[in-house]
Amino acid sequence: VDQRQRDGTIPGAIVVDRNVLELRLDPTSPDHIPEVTDRDQAVIAICSQGYSSSLAAATLQQMGLRRASDVIGGFEAWAAAGLPVVPWQPNSVTDRDPGGSHDDDDQPPLLLPKQYDEPSVFRVINLLREGRRQRALPDSPVPSVCVLDPDGDVVRHLKADRLARRHQGWACYHSELWVTDRVDREIGIVPCAVGAPYAVLVAEELHASGCELIVSVTSAGRILPMGAPPYFVVIEKAWRDEGTSLHYLPPSEWSHLRPELSALLIRAFDGLGEPVFTGASWTTDAPFRETATAIAAARHAGVHAVEMEAAALYAYATSRQRDVVCVAHVTNTMATAGDDFEKGDNGGTRRILAVVDAIATAWAAQASRR
Repeated sequence: VDQRQRDGTIPGAIVVDRNVLELRLDPTSPDHIPEVTDRDQAVIAICSQGYSSSLAAATLQQMGLRRASDVIGGFEAWAAAGLPVVPWQPNSVTDRDPGGSHDDDDQPPLLLPKQYDEPSVFRVINLLREGRRQRALPDSPVPSVCVLDPDGDVVRHLKADRLARRHQGWACYHSELWVTDRVDREIGIVPCAVGAPYAVLVAEELHASGCELIVSVTSAGRILPMGAPPYFVVIEKAWRDEGTSLHYLPPSEWSHLRPELSALLIRAFDGLGEPVFTGASWTTDAPFRETATAIAAARHAGVHAVEMEAAALYAYATSRQRDVVCVAHVTNTMATAGDDFEKGDNGGTRRILAVVDAIATAWAAQASRR
């Protein structure tokens, strides 16, 4: 509603909330809008940038509305082309659900407006203070470069080779921080930080404990191929199909790698001995709801890999002006065939740490020039 109030809408368009799309557009539903009379009717879906509408159109086609389609580029492309736009006016079709209550009254709290500039009552520094007090931990800083290792393979292999030691001052209640020595620096690694809420919780705690750069290297499923798995993709933007990012930034299609970090990584991997691609990811918080329709929409959006953390980490980083780089380690095709999820020797540890080293070196060189 806020966007329509600000930007206007298309003349004659009927705004139907996504929560009730199927009820409103199914001509056999007792709650269908009067404009829809049969399944042969043309229906054109449009959203802000064309991504959500592609999912909506696919759903409508599955319902039997075979002529359903969407507008490439969405309302933004429509307006940019100089096509007609009129001020938005509320109406009974667009602003009421089938039960007659206002859409906002029936929305999950996640979708209600957020106070993005208002400070949180629950503060990360207070949580860490209590963690140190209860466990008598020293107030010692963590390494300036830390890694999120969602699968935990890197830490498992480093521990097995006696190349990692536990950080004695890490006060997080929910995770362990391990430290390993690299050629130019020591780095901290938090294993098994899987999913957007947990990854951002740990990221907040790492930055509050002295970390300056977080690199997340997450196992990912292939959407648009860039090579034969396993391979790495630096995530430039992440499709926000999860909830945590909405607590840090207003709704939009994508979360982005901060531009200054993107610029410093352009030549960072030249001497690595293997390609590191740049691309887009789809961040989901429901991996076992990666349906054929959802995957098709992700391909349409230009997504290269699906993972579970990047959109939220980038929203957090943008909101708090923190340095976070997310890398998709594309290892699988979602188990649709055999021999999947292979990372290489030692769970890909050597290769993963080489990518982290390259990012950290580029970041440190830039930091030294500030």
